[in-house]
Amino acid sequence: MAYIDLECLGKREFQSLMQSRKNYQEVLRYILAGTLNSIIGYSSIIILETIVHLSPQISNLFGYIIGICCSFFLNKNFVFNKRVNRKGNIFSKFLTCCLIAYSINFLLLNLLLNMGLESLIAQGLSMICYSIVFYFICKFYVF
Repeated sequence: MAYIDLECLGKREFQSLMQSRKNYQEVLRYILAGTLNSIIGYSSIIILETIVHLSPQISNLFGYIIGICCSFFLNKNFVFNKRVNRKGNIFSKFLTCCLIAYSINFLLLNLLLNMGLESLIAQGLSMICYSIVFYFICKFYVF
């Protein structure tokens, strides 16, 4: 573990270090919450596609609806620690964020399927794209 002598840092350097640490911890919390949410969403997609025999697109839609419910709670309370009373405003922004990220996900999913990629692999790759887009929109617009 690296040793940092905080006494030799100026105020600006110290604030920068603390902000970097805060951002690192936030990204780590996002990865943890996203992992849990992805397991729930992807498991739903797999079940709906392989057991219920829904199309990849419909399975994807329902998987993301399930994931949105879990995601709002985790992102608001665990990742970004947003504790405000304007739940409606945050939730409407969150839904807008979900719609934008999901639209990109859905377009990529269809592109990958049309290219002949196996559907569950295409689902996974689309989820990765969704997660990256979703984080930045949540960070800079929602929370």
